[in-house]
Amino acid sequence: MGWLLVAVVFPICSVCCVDDVPWSVPFSDVISHLTAAGELPATPLHVLPCGNISERALTGLLRRLPCRRGCTVAELCRPCHQQLGAGLYRPSGGILLLWAGSADCLQPPEELTAGRWVTTDLLLLPPDGMPCPAALSARVFDRAPFPLCATFDRDVWLIWRRHTYAAADGGARLIGKASRSGLDLMIPALAQSTDMLGTKLRVRFLNNYPYVYCRSVTKDGICRHPLRRPETSLLSVLSQRLNFTLELRQHRRRVWGVQDANGTWRGLVGSLTRDRADLALGGLTMTAERATAVHFLDVLSVVRSVFVTRRPPPLSAYRTVIAPLSPALWALVVLSLLLVAAVLALQRTVRYDSALMEAFQVIVGQDLYADVNTSQQKLFTGMWMVAALIISCVYTSQLTSYLIRGVPARPVETLEQLAASNLQLAVSPNNKVFLQWLDEAPGATFDRLRRKVVLEPCINDTLRQSGAGYQRAHVFEEAFFQYVLAWMLRVQNGSLHREDLVVSRDSFLTTLLAIPVQKHAPYRRPMNSLIGRLTNAGLLQKWLGDRLYVQRRSAARTGACLKQAEQLREKEPEQPRKRLVTLCETRFLERHDSIIVFCELLPAVIMCLEEMQSWHSSDTRSRAAQLLGSLRSPSFLVALFTLEVVSAALLPVSRALQAKSIDVATAAQGLDACIETLQRWRDEPEEQVANILRRADAVADDLGVTIAPPRCPARATHRANAGNCGDRASYYRVNCFLPLLSGTLEQMRARFGQNQQVSLKLCGLLPAQLKPWTEVEAVILRYRQLLDNEEVVKAEHSIWLSMWKDAEEERPGCAVAALEKCPQQLLPNISVLLQILAALPVSTAEPERFFSRVNLAATAIRASMSEKRLEAICLLQVYRRCPDLTVETVLQEFSKKPRKKTFVL
Repeated sequence: MGWLLVAVVFPICSVCCVDDVPWSVPFSDVISHLTAAGELPATPLHVLPCGNISERALTGLLRRLPCRRGCTVAELCRPCHQQLGAGLYRPSGGILLLWAGSADCLQPPEELTAGRWVTTDLLLLPPDGMPCPAALSARVFDRAPFPLCATFDRDVWLIWRRHTYAAADGGARLIGKASRSGLDLMIPALAQSTDMLGTKLRVRFLNNYPYVYCRSVTKDGICRHPLRRPETSLLSVLSQRLNFTLELRQHRRRVWGVQDANGTWRGLVGSLTRDRADLALGGLTMTAERATAVHFLDVLSVVRSVFVTRRPPPLSAYRTVIAPLSPALWALVVLSLLLVAAVLALQRTVRYDSALMEAFQVIVGQDLYADVNTSQQKLFTGMWMVAALIISCVYTSQLTSYLIRGVPARPVETLEQLAASNLQLAVSPNNKVFLQWLDEAPGATFDRLRRKVVLEPCINDTLRQSGAGYQRAHVFEEAFFQYVLAWMLRVQNGSLHREDLVVSRDSFLTTLLAIPVQKHAPYRRPMNSLIGRLTNAGLLQKWLGDRLYVQRRSAARTGACLKQAEQLREKEPEQPRKRLVTLCETRFLERHDSIIVFCELLPAVIMCLEEMQSWHSSDTRSRAAQLLGSLRSPSFLVALFTLEVVSAALLPVSRALQAKSIDVATAAQGLDACIETLQRWRDEPEEQVANILRRADAVADDLGVTIAPPRCPARATHRANAGNCGDRASYYRVNCFLPLLSGTLEQMRARFGQNQQVSLKLCGLLPAQLKPWTEVEAVILRYRQLLDNEEVVKAEHSIWLSMWKDAEEERPGCAVAALEKCPQQLLPNISVLLQILAALPVSTAEPERFFSRVNLAATAIRASMSEKRLEAICLLQVYRRCPDLTVETVLQEFSKKPRKKTFVL
């Protein structure tokens, strides 16, 4: 198997390059190129294999290298290039040969996203104190057929040339800094994870070299550890955070990937080509043949560190004696008591010379002492002594273990538990990346962790010592998750690709992984979906129902919101509101107020959430970040102002329906006018949509957000394709404004349609809306039990029409005014119908008010009372301005009731 990447570090020497080598570089051509470049000086040669490389391949490479006499191999070890970059391996001098078995030495440049790093590398790093001449570097870079990496003034640059896999001209990019402490590679920015919608990924791996031990030489010492299967714990953590599932299976045949005579792939690569797996974990060599069959991921390396905690100090003598009294020991005591009690209860019910004693003699033995066979007290005394002996032995063993090893600490699984415990955090001083991340992490938890850090220069040597007093903490994934995610996830236009999942080994394992995936797998597309269309204002309902989480269940959040509202009021004096309105479950009028007030106080809410992101409470910080991210989304802003426009149109009708003296006729006119207005907006929506976008742009400018439509598919097969509408006005008109208007109109017509307005036909009896008998006959006959004969009612209706036919006075349009004009003795049936029309309830506002009063009274008094008294108290709350309700009248009513007690004045 030909290895793919070669990296060589030259000291000051003359290098001359030969002609260019073809792109698919054989191993012999690489050696020829190095041979033509000149002999290596007589200095120690440090070989650092990076990847899954056998000792035989390394030995063959060293034999074929052009070395002068005296060039010896100083060390043959396996620390990966991350340890070199973190400063864990720093040779004092000589030539450093970094040999990589897969495309994992350095991250490819961002400009070469179309291709893969499938070629040879030359990594030139001079030893400490020996600068690299610019002329030498220029000669090497101009003639070398490979991408080169060198140091200029201790800055590490990645230099590449035009090649077949990426149609890009040569260039350079700064990737790190070289100093005496080592090579510090740049860390990518932290990526934001997205939801992968519970997709199942099938993962295959090879458990290679199960009985081979690897020898690692670092600054902290030499370690030997067995090679294991690829580490999948971090992938499991990602599956929980990114919402996908894993199916881990080991490949039966220990074959990485070969082609047979028919061109069919076998082994690990074959499982991908035959669609039996989605990902393959392993240090697989990237060749041109395999690149045509599978897709290799961009390998992003992870610097992983030794994360241990120091055991707590020993307990006091009193606590040490009490510590062995564990729940298991107490359970043993209780069990022994129950056993003895059961034997005593059984002995009372069975005679002494019964079969129980005979069975006991058979089990224990026939040659028992006479006193034991004849004395029940001695028998049970012996049982008690045996139980006490067992309990004392268990207690003594645990106490001895605690005195020698110490009391075992409580298992630490989260960062909060580690910060709250009495453990200390032992970190190597060379782990600068982790220390920098820990210093920059905000929050009270990290403040306590920083006070627990203890720098240990030689952690590995200390761990190998017996009784060193250290234990491993189980918070690796939790503590390093954000840091590791920065290396493992690559964001392109805000979309997470599944092919960006890259797995690393743990800190002691130096093998990097090149993960191939299927060539044309559908999961290679971005997995984050578009924001759901606002048809029923579901997102707004979530926010407004929780009262924005800002003022609910916390006085601190309420105070912060009021503070920001006061500051907004100082900037905008015309702003009358300073407090959010709760979305009431029963009072539908306050629902409109809550939406309108929320739109007015939106800047204050955003400033309040930004302030909450720096609070100590982790729950508050996470919730505030989630709400702030949703607030800044363009779809939410457009939907919010759309809902405000519709609520403003419904607000007058809602207020009219809540009035106490409104009749059915006036309410029907308001409903018809509101429906007509909404229908006009539905037919001509351009003006309202432009107004909504204008208001959304004003708020988005303050937030630094651009109102733009999300990406839409060009072709949809499973639903109506309403996304490809062109500009943003067309998109939000089709997907937000029109669905909300259509739903509102449908609900209003269903609730206030012709079937629900049968009783409104009584309005035909009003002088301003007189209707013939044929139009009001159906509704009049609904109340026939309250009226006389049908012919009598019909005759009175004719007289009522004749009275107002030639009337010169103004015709009343409401039921109360018409009732005053109706002669009750002349037209008794018409008078009854007008009374029904005047008393007909328009809505359920009055009962809802009464229910609220009942709940308020019962909660405030908190006493059991009769139904009559509760109704009286509620009526007093409703009618507070009753003229007959005075202190004198109340005392007079109480004085009328006789009392058995006599008052002595």
